[in-house]
Amino acid sequence: MQAVSIKEYQSFPVELTTRPQWVLWKLEPIIDKKTGEYKVNKENGQFKYTKVPYQINGLKADSTIPSTWASYDETVKAYKSTNKHNGIGYVLSEDDPYTAIDLDDHIKDGEIQPEAQSIVNAMDSYTEYSQSGTGLHIFIKAKKSGKRSKNSTKGIEIYDSERFIVMTGDHVDGTPTEIHERQDILSYIYDSYFPASKKTQEIKPSKLDLSPKLSDEDVLNIGFKAKNGQKFKGLYSGNWSNYGSQSEADQALCNLIAFYTQDPEQIDRIFTGSGLYRDDKWERQDYKDGTIQHALDGLKATYQQPTPNESFHLYIKDSPTIDLKKELRDRYFRELVEMEAEWEANGGKGRKPTTISPIRCAEILPEYISFILFDYEENTRLAMYQPIEGTYTRNVTLIKRVISWLEPKLNNSKAEDVIYHLTNKTDMKEKTESRYLIPVKNGVFNLKTKTLESFTADYVFTTKITTPYIENPVNPVIDGWDVHNWINSIACGDLEIEKLLWQVINDSLNGNYTRKKAVFLVGDGNNGKGTFQELIINLIGIQNIATLKVNEFDERFRLSALEGKTAVIGDDVPVNVYIDDSSNFNSVVTGDRVQVEFKNKPLYSTTFRCSVIQSTNGMPKFKNKTNGTIRRIVIVPFKADFNGSVENFKIKDEYIRNEKVLQYVLHKAIHLDFERFDIPEVSKRELEVFKQDNDPVLDFKVSVFDKWEIPKVPKYIVYGFYKKFCMDNGYKPLSDRLFHKQFKAYLGKEWNTSAQGKFRYDSLINYVGDLDKVNLGFGFPDQKKNQSAYENTRLTVV
Repeated sequence: MQAVSIKEYQSFPVELTTRPQWVLWKLEPIIDKKTGEYKVNKENGQFKYTKVPYQINGLKADSTIPSTWASYDETVKAYKSTNKHNGIGYVLSEDDPYTAIDLDDHIKDGEIQPEAQSIVNAMDSYTEYSQSGTGLHIFIKAKKSGKRSKNSTKGIEIYDSERFIVMTGDHVDGTPTEIHERQDILSYIYDSYFPASKKTQEIKPSKLDLSPKLSDEDVLNIGFKAKNGQKFKGLYSGNWSNYGSQSEADQALCNLIAFYTQDPEQIDRIFTGSGLYRDDKWERQDYKDGTIQHALDGLKATYQQPTPNESFHLYIKDSPTIDLKKELRDRYFRELVEMEAEWEANGGKGRKPTTISPIRCAEILPEYISFILFDYEENTRLAMYQPIEGTYTRNVTLIKRVISWLEPKLNNSKAEDVIYHLTNKTDMKEKTESRYLIPVKNGVFNLKTKTLESFTADYVFTTKITTPYIENPVNPVIDGWDVHNWINSIACGDLEIEKLLWQVINDSLNGNYTRKKAVFLVGDGNNGKGTFQELIINLIGIQNIATLKVNEFDERFRLSALEGKTAVIGDDVPVNVYIDDSSNFNSVVTGDRVQVEFKNKPLYSTTFRCSVIQSTNGMPKFKNKTNGTIRRIVIVPFKADFNGSVENFKIKDEYIRNEKVLQYVLHKAIHLDFERFDIPEVSKRELEVFKQDNDPVLDFKVSVFDKWEIPKVPKYIVYGFYKKFCMDNGYKPLSDRLFHKQFKAYLGKEWNTSAQGKFRYDSLINYVGDLDKVNLGFGFPDQKKNQSAYENTRLTVV
């Protein structure tokens, strides 16, 4: 695209330029996340491109995060000064009155097509040509009446929020230069292009008796303990190996969830947190609705056992015996008596009070139960202490349940008001982050004193494991199998690897402390890594596991799955999967602050301390080549090969699920006292190999350049050999400038990267070979000309 001229900038509607909702943008090739390759247009063989918004500081912008936008003047200034972007854009938001209509591919041979022209005429508002020159953007003051935005068949898109629009300033002659109010016309146009008959069909409710209302956590806890619990666990963790396709597994998991809840939104929410979730598939409304509808239609019965309401107990703070529910019910009646007495004392004016107000509820509840905030960040969430569990929860369903014990007549909106008032009056208390304090099922293990302490609200934990701590358990031997010898076997007798595996188990126990490393279990199939991973899941409890692969950390809504979890486990990460943005992954691994979003909820900022464990047959590829990602990775190679041997299915199905085995593993692992992982030599070597494989420039330096042992060489020759290396190995070469910028960073202090010199034929041929006989597209340098070069100051030039 041509640079937007100053004249075109001046043609933007003034009211848009006064709002701080502007971003830069540039065209970037689309990368297939599964292959890491650029997507290609099958019709012309060219790369496919997308428009990516950027902040004025050079980082990527987000159409849902206002802090990444800037004023019009700042954006124009950055565009002029950096010369790195294709243009500027305006971000539509809920807070402005605008809607943009995008008419794509409606200009043929320079003429606006009749259908598009009729829409332009009807809107009679500011209109400009699109960046491609084949489309139009119309800006109006209105809001669309439905959720749908895109009609691909007609080539029309309508957006009123969470979307950035490329601005060209190429004003269409004959249209106004101002933005006009057009609500009635938009409603008519919207209904014409997005008719009710085309809308997603509403999911029909089940005709069976509905199950009692359960929280998401209740559904999973009950489902995992049912007779088909192992099937439920497997599907929820993302294992679809027993199904012909992943879509069949999606349906099977929804069928299981639907037995416990017939609420489509809850089924959607629980499925989204599972390992089967694929945003490109599940976020297709027809696929999601069809799968949920089929699950509801196929129900022959629903869960009707006593609701966990009866087993969900809380005690009042500072008392291990006084039931909170009973106390709040008694307080409810006392409050009614006092309100009625006050009403009568005031002459009985107005309506007789029968309900405790939300603000009064917020005053009463802290007398009985501990509430805290983990921080004062915007949209931070209220946390409530559970004395029996020993953890704080931010589960809104449970908090509202407690509110209902005090005042059962409050509806959902009023309960939200109670939470609002509680949040405003609650103090902040930071989470407990200590490698010496590890919450287990029956208390808090203190590594310093080697004792099990009682739960207390003074410790701010959000998660604990499901295995109890038992003093001095015996190592169980089952059918001649024991866990010690088994771990030694999957470590192939390497004592350093065996030690690291026990440390990984220890690290996974404490979801409130991070050693700032992500553990990658790497090796071919049938080598024990999947069973080792399953041991950790059984030890911690599947409900305390977030199933998230390394390539999913940057997907919208996915980080919400980490809330209240002890560990993040990514099973079967695709080999060589390309990670375009590893910033969220990096932040979670080191416990740095991240932005989290639940569906239909505002963004909030928080930190996670959970262990990150990934299992793969081959390492992924990271766009980030810096040490920022590399230093966060520990590779545990699984070299065992159990192919050909008689497979003992009982190891995975019985032994590592045995209660006594889990108690023994917990006891051994929890007593390990280490600040950092002890990295085996083989793991260090594997990391160096990964660094080389992940970075073609480094790979070239190690595989080609270092072997020359050359004292001085022209830069163009180095770059030429680098391009050949990339072609031979299937890499996409960097540009000349980017290559040398990155290559210089890998050269040691002995290299002068700004050298100049003239070169003779015989001074190079002994190192790089005869360039005239190798088809590289270049030859030996002109002996009379100075060449930019790399020079090793420690080598003597012969």
